[in-house]
This record gives sequence, structure tokens and C-alpha cells, in this order.
Amino acid sequence: MLDNVGSEHFDQSSFVTAYNDDTRVNKLVSSFDENGIVLVGGEDPANPEPEDKTVDNMAKSATKNALK
Repeated sequence: MLDNVGSEHFDQSSFVTAYNDDTRVNKLVSSFDENGIVLVGGEDPANPEPEDKTVDNMAKSATKNALK
């Protein structure tokens, strides 16, 4: 995980220890398993579109008016 940053290297066992003992690590990690970790805020990359399209609609309207 941290091979290239000049810091401690974590294997699964040492990561579990760090996760359980260090609140800084705990606050950054949403979940983890033997395949990897998911950082907080990284759970839903498949839904990049905001539900509220108000800003998008305003931008489209402004663009149309500017091009007239």
C-alpha cells in the first residue's frame, strides 16, 4: 500500500493492527478485506451524476443565451 512513499510497509496483519489502534487510519478507511481497502467517500464511483440537475439546467440555459 505504501511502498513508494518512504514510509512503513503494511501487510494485511499490520494494517489490521494500524486500523484498530490508530484513529487517523480508522477515519480514512471505510472498509477493507484481503483484496484491498475502500477509503471514506470512495464507495460509489459508478454514480457521478448529481441527482439535482438545477445547476446543469442553468448552465445550459446560460450557454444558449450567450450564443444568441
